[in-house]
Amino acid sequence: MESDGLKRANAAERADDALSPEELRRERRNSWIGLLIGIPAFMGVIYLLYWLMKQFV
Repeated sequence: MESDGLKRANAAERADDALSPEELRRERRNSWIGLLIGIPAFMGVIYLLYWLMKQFV
């Protein structure tokens, strides 16, 4: 029997196999762009909340 995590990993691997190399490259690039924008944006929101709490408390 396969564990749930292993089933998901196998499904993701099959999905990658179904993509052409160009589509896979584009998908990876979009993932990196999302990370490079999303992580600093998340940190900015946390800092903004900290700053707002400091101003009003």
